[in-house]
This record gives sequence, structure tokens and C-alpha cells, in this order.
Amino acid sequence: MSRLLLIIVLISFASISIAQNPRLGNWCCGWNEGLDFSTFPPTKTFSAVQTTEGTTQISNLNGNLICYFYSGTVYNRNHQVMSNGTGIKDIGGLCQGSIVVPKPESDTQYYLFTSDYNGGTGWIDVYYSIIDMSLQSGLGEVTTKNILLRQSVSTGIAATHHSNGKDVWLVLQGGTNSNYYAYQITANGITSAVVSSLFTPHTQYYAKFSPTGNHYATWIEEINYNWVKTTILNFNKSSGILTENFDIVDAANYAFSFSPDGTKFYFSGEEHFQQYDVTSREITNLSTNHYSTLQLASDGRIYLAGGSATNPILSVISEPNQSGIACNLVLLNIQFNQFFYHFPTFIESNPQCPTLAGLYTINNTQPTASRNFNSFTDAVEALKCGGISDAVTFDVATGTYNEQITIPYITGSSATDTITFRSASGVNTDVKLKSTLNRQTAVMILDTTAYLRFYDMTIENARVQSFAITDTTMHCIRLNYCRNLKFSGNKFIATNSTATTFYYNVFKAQTCDTLQITNNQFLNGTYSCDLSNTNFALVKDNYLENFCMSGISANSFSDGILITENTLTGYSIRELHGINISSSTNITVEKNRINLISNGSYENTNGLQYFATTSLSNIFRNNMVVIQSNSYSNGIRFWNARNSKAYNNTFLIKGNAVNEASNGMIHFFGPHSGNILQNNIFISYKGNPVVSISSSSISGLNLDYNTYYTTSTYFANRYTSNYYTTAQWKSTFNQDQHSIFQDVSFLSPTDLHLQTGQDFLKVNNPILQVTDDIDGEIRNNTNPYCGADEIVASVDFTVSGLCQTYLTTFQLSNTADIQSVAWNFGDSQTSTQLNPTHTYANAGTYTITLEVTFTDNSTQTISKTIEIINKPTNILIEHD
Repeated sequence: MSRLLLIIVLISFASISIAQNPRLGNWCCGWNEGLDFSTFPPTKTFSAVQTTEGTTQISNLNGNLICYFYSGTVYNRNHQVMSNGTGIKDIGGLCQGSIVVPKPESDTQYYLFTSDYNGGTGWIDVYYSIIDMSLQSGLGEVTTKNILLRQSVSTGIAATHHSNGKDVWLVLQGGTNSNYYAYQITANGITSAVVSSLFTPHTQYYAKFSPTGNHYATWIEEINYNWVKTTILNFNKSSGILTENFDIVDAANYAFSFSPDGTKFYFSGEEHFQQYDVTSREITNLSTNHYSTLQLASDGRIYLAGGSATNPILSVISEPNQSGIACNLVLLNIQFNQFFYHFPTFIESNPQCPTLAGLYTINNTQPTASRNFNSFTDAVEALKCGGISDAVTFDVATGTYNEQITIPYITGSSATDTITFRSASGVNTDVKLKSTLNRQTAVMILDTTAYLRFYDMTIENARVQSFAITDTTMHCIRLNYCRNLKFSGNKFIATNSTATTFYYNVFKAQTCDTLQITNNQFLNGTYSCDLSNTNFALVKDNYLENFCMSGISANSFSDGILITENTLTGYSIRELHGINISSSTNITVEKNRINLISNGSYENTNGLQYFATTSLSNIFRNNMVVIQSNSYSNGIRFWNARNSKAYNNTFLIKGNAVNEASNGMIHFFGPHSGNILQNNIFISYKGNPVVSISSSSISGLNLDYNTYYTTSTYFANRYTSNYYTTAQWKSTFNQDQHSIFQDVSFLSPTDLHLQTGQDFLKVNNPILQVTDDIDGEIRNNTNPYCGADEIVASVDFTVSGLCQTYLTTFQLSNTADIQSVAWNFGDSQTSTQLNPTHTYANAGTYTITLEVTFTDNSTQTISKTIEIINKPTNILIEHD
């Protein structure tokens, strides 16, 4: 995905996330079925409902189903009849005859409003009951039942939040008059109705508020049948007053819905489906299909049912805030069991939450209050609901938080207004988001979000895994469509898995942009740090330990990733890669230390794998790779790879010898060309040939100036042909004309820094892209060493005799390998002697500069400041 396309996708997702409402997360409708919107496309679920319309339900702020109602009965989340949940007055069969709304300032109580037919008047009476979810072990109980609210109204119950963000407005229409009755539901009860009179006397059939609450759409018919229309009214969320806005021409249907931001209105006529822009009133024809029902879901998308007289088929408007066909109407081809007319009725608005700014705390020993949150979940819900108006920081108190969180795009976040979660103590082991739950795919999911920072915390998937396909929480962190995120100083822990079928990631990023992942510790997992279709990421100075398949991966068309100064230690009985670059471009891998241990019997262990890469900008330089393997092993493997480069790396392969005939330290499989390997060290003590080639051609390769050593009886292998000596390889394939075959001495079996005295490693082949070594030491610009370590000549000096007019002596720490020196004594005097003396005429402060040129033409410059004191005055001492 291109960077521009990624940004467009992220912006479109962000526009949806502004109005996401988790209370719309579960629908129960049709015949024993429903929809769960925690996935996309939504997942079909079971419900006890068996009706064509007239249902309502509600989910909590985590998106989990609380309860639902149809045909006079309340059901709990387990699809069982709720305690005291029968006998609710309900006419049944109304498209919009009931609604559940939260009781203001209560976390456990809910109002259920229902409609019943009054035979005496021939109209509808509306009642309310109260559900208390704190009872029956959290399964709830109906505590108050069938309290009359108003008689003789028309159908259509709709509700939205008050402008104060706490209370709720419930609106009914008079049925035989011009009146609309707005009831304010407060923490203390239900107030008297606010009355608005509009049009001539009419009857309402269906109504819906926009999620923003400032518009009210209604399908109405004049009592004398002179007109029928769908009209959009203005609603004052402070006063409860409705006023006219505009009519929808030739629209008489209850299949309509507003976009999350309230700017678009979608409705279905008999032969068309259209979008109205609520501000400009511009109309766009979207389809000739007829949809029987539309409804906004918790993911910010609008879902539609229709297309069949017997079994409705689900479609979706995936970006409903966008104008015209950009709203993206798509057929999902999810089919229901039986025809029904209408999706459930919801309160679609979110409460108006305070906007966050500044410093807050998360402390699970204290209740949620104005500046403290009891949990990560509470803090995230506050962000989702209110957004931010300035940079926000959460200092997290020491403790263990057993939670799983999902963070979408947060309104107001930007490059300057960031959101930071950090350990208050600055110690990552003090704060543990350590989940044993099994509710979502990862402990922390970041979904279409941006400008988040995570510092100095532990995030752990601590659930006991069954290693079965039914596992849900398999990963530690998952990023989807995110950008501008930073992770530093954290400890990420995933399941310690040696399973050969299922994958458990520590850190997975999918289709992300501009990530900084620095100075973190990654423990366990199948994949430690996996970046897929991700652009412009920095992965630096991290410790990745005990992964069992891949340490760091850049794959699926990732672009512009720098992987540097990381330490990777992997252990496996399966295929194991230190760093894997697959189908990606502009990837730089440098100055990493990789140690791989494998006891697998058949799988390959690879320090680096280039898979299906073609970019001229992929480069692997200044890395140290140690492989201890009892299976097949390659230092670097090119698998259908082209135009990739490996410079100044050091590879050491050890372990029990196996049949390594086709597993060289350098292995080529499939088509290849343009691959360059120069100035590297490849050492094998387990029988690998230097090169193995599983393809028909080796043209386009450039192997030269490398140092090789192997205990194998032959140098190279191509198919079934062996080449026993370096000379035979060179003469047959015209490769490695300046390379040498000689063992190398390292500081230790795991520390591949060079021991001194190995001048044969100087190759007279400076590489423009490699100016320093793995430690940052400057390479010789004419005669550098092979491998990741440059042995740099070094010298120091001391100064004695710091007195005016006396001799001051300058002494080098050693003179080995010095070709010439140039001293500057700081008083305009110089010398080219190795250990000169100098007399300072005046006392004072002087800066000494020494420039040394070594025999390999490398240079070093040293500067020191000295203080020259005044010559002592003669003192006359008298004796008696």
C-alpha cells in the first residue's frame, strides 16, 4: 500500500471512529439469530428472538451484550428469560415499539420503554419498566414493571442524550394531533413533557435521532390523508424543542438512518436508495435496490438488509460520513434465516463526555474520579467518548491490571496533541497490563489510531494457552491501520510457544505508518516483532528473546524500515529466522547481534532471509550472527530474491553436523539476480559448504572480498554438483576473485569481535555504504577489515612538567603502527617527533592537539587542555 493510500485509509477510519458507540455492538433480530460487531464483517450469533420486528437491546461500554427485549419478555446476555422479565406490556409487531436507555448517573440500571395497544382509544399507550443489572449475579432483574408514561400516541419511540451529556430525551408523537412530547430522563426520574407543535394533525410511523442528537427524522402522514412524507426536524438538545428543517421529496418509508457525524441521511424508497446531505440537501442515488431496514452499528458503519422476500441479505455502508458514492455501499452476502422487517431500536447517541487535556493518573487502588481512572479500560473509554483538546498523559501507578483494551482513533489527537501512557515510577516492571482473559485477539489492540506513546510498562499475555485453533487471545500487541506511534522502555511478553501449527506474536503491526519501536524487551512468542505492509518504522536498540520462529520481520510490501542495534536470541525446534525481509523495499538492517539456537530435525535456521525481494535499497550490513543448530542452517538465504546487498557482516555457524549438501552458509533458492555480498566473514564448524545454489543460473551475482572457512569437504554446491576448492569455484563461476579461505579468531564463541593480529582480514575494498562498524568506530577508508568489527588503531598521550620556562614532556601511550604524528602545542609551536619536549614562555591555559596517521593510513585526532603555571620566585632563607 502506498503512503498516500495508507493515509487516506487512516483518515477515513478516523472519521468513523469519532462516533463509534459500543452500546450498538450486538443485535438480536430475525429468527434465533443476531449480529456481533466486534469483528468485520460482523459475526452471526444466536438469540432467542423470533419476530419480524419490534426488538430492542443494549450493550455495555465494552461492547458486550447486556440484555434484550421482544414480545413482552426481557432476556439476559445468556439468552435466558431475565428474573421477573415476563409480562411486560407490549403490543408486539411494531417496527419501533420499544427502546432501552441507560438511567443517568447509574452503571447498572436501565429504563425499558414499551408500547401496548389501548382498545378503548384505538391508539398506543407507552409504559416503562426498570432493569437492574447488579442483581442475579450480574444477569439482571426487572425491578419495576409497566408504569404508564403516556396514553394515545402514535408508533415510533426515539431517544437521544441531553446536551449535559448525562440525561436522556425520549420523544413521542401525539398520533391525532400536531404535538411531539419530549421527556427528560434524569438520575431522579422522568420530568413532564416538553411539547412542540408542528404541521397539521398527523400520525407518526417511524422516527430516529441522528447520533449527534441535533436532528430528528420522522415518517408521518396527515390525519386526513392529504400528505405523507419523511421530514427532518431540528432538535434542541438543551430545551427538547423540535422545529422544522426540510422534507425528503417522495419518501415514505421507515428504512432510513443518519451517518455517525449526522451530516448524511440515508433512506430507501421503493425503487431507489439515496443519500441526502443534511446541510446542502444534495441528493446522490446510490442504488436501485430496496432495503427494508437500515441501522448504525458500534463500528461506525451502517448496515442494511434487503434483496430477498424470504431471506434478507446484509449490506454495509462502510464510510457513511463520506459524500456520494465515496460512502462505499458494499454487499456482504451474509444471509439471514428468515425474512424480517426491521433491525432493533437503539439509542444511538453517545453521552457528551468531558474533553481530556493534561496529566491524569491510572491507579487501580483508587476509584475513577476527575483526574484518576481505576483502570486502563476506564481511561480508554473516557478518551473514546470525549476526545482530547491538548496533549494527554496517563501516569500509571504501580500494580497489575488484568485487562484487555482496544484503542481506536481518538478525536483531537495530533502530532502536538499526543496521548501517552507511562509508568509513574519509570520502571517497566512496576506497571503490568497482564491479561489472563480471552476476549480478543491481543491484550492490547490499537485500531486505526494515531499519536499514541507507551513508555516503561509491561504488557503480557498471561493466559494459559491450549494451542488450539479455538484460542482467541493469542498475541500481546496488535496494531491495525495505525500511524505515528512510539513504544520505548517497555517489556512485551507473549506465550512461550513451541507449537508447530499456531502463531503467537509479541508485537504485530498490520498496514501501519511511522512507528518508533526503541529500547524495548520482547519475550517469547512465535514472531517477536512482525511488521506487515508497514511504512517508515524505526526498530532500534531492542532485546528480542526466546522467539521460536522469527525475531524481526518486514513483509507484505513494507517500505522504509530501519532495523538497527537490536539484540536477538531465538530458540526453536522449527524453522527459525533472525531477521526476515519479504516482499519489501528500502529495508536497512544494520548493527544487530543475532544468536539463534535450534534443535529441530528438518527445518532451516537462517540468520537473515531475503524472500521475494526486488529492491535495490535493501541492505544488510555490520551485523553479527551466531547460529547453534542441529538442523539445516544458512547464514543468509536468498529465496527468489533480487538486488539485495550484504556488506561487512560476520556469521558463525556451529552445531552437530547434518546433511548440509544443499545448505550453504550462503544459500540461493529460485530465480535471483543483482545480489551483492562483499566484505563479509562466513565461518562454519558444522559442515556447511560456503555457497549452495538451488537454481539453474548464478548469473547476476556479485560475491567478492569475503573471508570464508568451513569444515565441509567441499567449498560450494549447485544442484548435485560439488566444487571442492575455492580455486575451482572461482575459475568455474568467476566469483570471489579477491576472497580468501581462512579461519578467523573471535573474542569468544558468542562475541564475534575480532582478536588482533589478523591482518589478512584487511581487504582493500572500502564500501561507500559502510563507513563505520557495529560499534560505531570509523572504518579505514582505503583498507577496511572484513566483517562487522573494524580493528581501529588507537593511541593516547600524557603530559608532565607543567611549568613556565621548564621543559614540558609529551609521551605517547604506544608507538605501534604509527606512521607519523603532528603536534600542535597551542602556542603556535608544532612538532613531528613521536615524544617531543617543549618549553612554554608564558603561564596560562593551552589546548594540545595531536593528529596521528597509522601505517594502514587511518587517522586519529586527540585534544587535551593543560595549565602551565608561573615559574617559582627565588626565596631567600636566612639562618641565625
